[in-house]
Amino acid sequence: MTKNLEFRDNLKKFVLDVLEKNKLTPSELCRITGCHETTWDRFLRDEIYMPGSKTVVAFADYVKAPLDKIFGRDLVKEIELETLKIPAFMTGLSTEALQSVMHVKEEARKFRHKSMPSPNDPKKSFVEQEKARRANKQPTEKSR
Repeated sequence: MTKNLEFRDNLKKFVLDVLEKNKLTPSELCRITGCHETTWDRFLRDEIYMPGSKTVVAFADYVKAPLDKIFGRDLVKEIELETLKIPAFMTGLSTEALQSVMHVKEEARKFRHKSMPSPNDPKKSFVEQEKARRANKQPTEKSR
């Protein structure tokens, strides 16, 4: 399915949900959004491909929702999927779940470069550690 058809289908579902939830008719929605009295009815019956942009924006304002949500476009998820390689099973996760995974991944990156002592390394005392640190330190101008 092409993106335009997806957007159209998502808009149609969204409009139908709003009509049902608010107990409105398509004609009442036309009055609210300030478009021709048959626009939404014709759109829902597939007589027109898409209402005009002003009408869709007025609808978005009425329902107080961003256009991305109305068209079913998850911009955050699309950007993450484009820039990151994630396992196929994760593509079905919600945006919130993907954001949580990304947060955990970013937090884990902070620890990546810190060396962890091997369990087989003998534990050195503070004095031994300080001597080793000082032995590796280059002499400075003042210490010469």
